[in-house]
Amino acid sequence: MDDLPPPPFLTSAIGELGPVLVDTLDRVYRDACDARAQFAGANEITFGTDIYQFAKYELGEVAERTELLTILKEEEPKFRFGAGGRIFACHKVGTRADDDIRTSLPRARGAASMVEEQLVLPGVRLDLDPKALSSATHVVVAHMGNHEEGLCAVYLCVAGGDAEDEKIRGWAHAECLWKRDAQALAMAAAKHSARVAPEPEADAEPRRRHVRKESGRGETA
Repeated sequence: MDDLPPPPFLTSAIGELGPVLVDTLDRVYRDACDARAQFAGANEITFGTDIYQFAKYELGEVAERTELLTILKEEEPKFRFGAGGRIFACHKVGTRADDDIRTSLPRARGAASMVEEQLVLPGVRLDLDPKALSSATHVVVAHMGNHEEGLCAVYLCVAGGDAEDEKIRGWAHAECLWKRDAQALAMAAAKHSARVAPEPEADAEPRRRHVRKESGRGETA
């Protein structure tokens, strides 16, 4: 039964923080999509940078408004926050909802500090039991998305095994926190294709961050 997904242990463990993470990352991607469409010269590099910086800002706002998480480190590329006795990192790992999380890994240097040293694995394994997971103190919020569809999927992952060049080389456990459904993805892509190109003047006042358009999301996986 290797094709069965792992039980949602981490999703259950973080409780109400899960939906908050999804909502926050959804806002982050919408802002980054807007920025990429607005400014001439924007590309996938600037899009990725915006995702990272906007996520730091938005998660900082969550920490100020609630007691769900606490910001631990803010320096790049080791932004970390704490919740429920665990340390979390937030990394973009893919671009589409159907990207395989088992082969989708953070590119950022410094991510290797999130590897669970006690999990010395010969390869990627997605079958850690709840006891092993309960002892894991480092969790990566791994998200996927692009500038056409926005946020596509969010996973909770535990890195295991050896690291190389300060980068994570494999997941010891990964479970889907949320994935956008096919209908929502098609609607987002259609909206992007119909978007009018920005005027040459790029000096317009930036959109206020607290004014956002609501967007629907698919079912939680």
